[in-house]
Amino acid sequence: MDALTWGLLLLGGAFAILLVEVFVPTAGVLGVTSVVVAIAGVVCLFRAGVNWGLSGATAVLIGGPTIFFYGLKMYRKTPLGRKMTSADADEVVDEQKRREDEALEERMNLIGSEAVVVTELRPIGVVKIGDRRFDAMSETTIIKAGVSVRVTGADAMQLKVRAIS
Repeated sequence: MDALTWGLLLLGGAFAILLVEVFVPTAGVLGVTSVVVAIAGVVCLFRAGVNWGLSGATAVLIGGPTIFFYGLKMYRKTPLGRKMTSADADEVVDEQKRREDEALEERMNLIGSEAVVVTELRPIGVVKIGDRRFDAMSETTIIKAGVSVRVTGADAMQLKVRAIS
């Protein structure tokens, strides 16, 4: 075989190895192998002629990153890719957001309720409404334990309370 045939075969092999690297986790071993094979292919193409060599180098500089980019894009959709890139994390984030929204809605429904201070509010502490304890923040001053308070506001983390006069 002549240098042109070897060069084209090596470049084709380099692109194939790079494509396999995207789908088989080898910690970059196949990626490095692909680069070495591509360099060997470009050298063979330069031995066949300068125009062939420049064409091969251009193909490597454009085709390599293109294959790698689109391969990674497809990789996230594979089962192994979802495990490695935490694509399922979106579902976890959505579930967490749903829980936070439910907690906020529950706290918003408590506005106007009476509570008893469990730990002194300086300005943050704990209040009890029925059998449940909630983190709370005093809107005004320090409120001693045992004092009755009214819920005046809420956010996702705590209730805002004011002492009942």
